[in-house]
Amino acid sequence: MQLLLTPMFADYDILLACGLLIFWCGYWLVHLSAICYGKYKLYRKPKPELSTPSLVCLEHGVPKNNNKQYPGVSILKPLVGVDPNLFVNLSSYFQMEYPMYEVLICVVDPNDPAAMVANRLLDMYPSVDARLFLGGSQVGVNPKINNVHAAYQAAKYSLILISDSSIKMKKDTLCDMVDNMAEDVAIVHQVPFTCDRIDNSSESMNVPLSDVTTDPSLVLPINGKVQHHNRTRKQQRRFVATLEKV
Repeated sequence: MQLLLTPMFADYDILLACGLLIFWCGYWLVHLSAICYGKYKLYRKPKPELSTPSLVCLEHGVPKNNNKQYPGVSILKPLVGVDPNLFVNLSSYFQMEYPMYEVLICVVDPNDPAAMVANRLLDMYPSVDARLFLGGSQVGVNPKINNVHAAYQAAKYSLILISDSSIKMKKDTLCDMVDNMAEDVAIVHQVPFTCDRIDNSSESMNVPLSDVTTDPSLVLPINGKVQHHNRTRKQQRRFVATLEKV
């Protein structure tokens, strides 16, 4: 069998081939752009120092930036139940290289096994400023807000970090997050990356990105900037305490 194409069909073949080539090039261009932008955001030079006074941040036990001072951070950890990686994930918050922070662990049910995990870590790291809050408070319809409310009110510092139990922190992640705070930034949010576990499933891990806004229960991008984890200025908390997570 032989097939003879007219010039009209031949033109269609050329147009189709060109269209597929353009689509293929565009497809890979998007991927390459994302990789380049990600590398720029992850490995760019630190921003100028913050004006907020505090101590020097550490990187592998030594000062990360001798000319920079870091504010204190209160870390709120709402827990419900346990999973195989809770102990490892939660213990990473007791091992961070940051000059001044506190860990406030929140558990609604005193009989929750998560409370036993928290108490074990409190005994293992007596030098870390950490407390366990049990019972929660009924202040709204959002269970997570109810869980962290008491710790939220007891926080010492003006910067608040809130992260779920599935998040694991690198030792220098908190320094990287605070690096992205500025006078015109109210909240910094981090999109978690994943890493392999022994059972070949995945575990969330914090890695630095750029600037965003989020609250104990809310994620909202501001001015198109995207970055680390949930941290908000204390004076703004009451405005967002009852917002639902989206």
